Amino acid sequence: MSNILVPIDFVQASSSALRYSLHFAEALGKEIILLHVIYPEFEMLDLPVVSLQTTRGKIEVARENMQQLVDQSLMQIQ
Repeated sequence: MSNILVPIDFVQASSSALRYSLHFAEALGKEIILLHVIYPEFEMLDLPVVSLQTTRGKIEVARENMQQLVDQSLMQIQ
């Protein structure tokens, strides 16, 4: 095992899984990779530009949520 992949969907169980994986990674000396999947926004009548902007917005919100989750988890562990 070279890395630990942790799927994140921003529910309470994700936070618990992240904290557990941090302890596990530290004990094994491994790196954690966080994964959150965002499906592209697409409507049949949408212009590609509108769909792209909506998807980018979802990515930015997910990025902010991920950073908050990581910060909270690290504070709880310390």
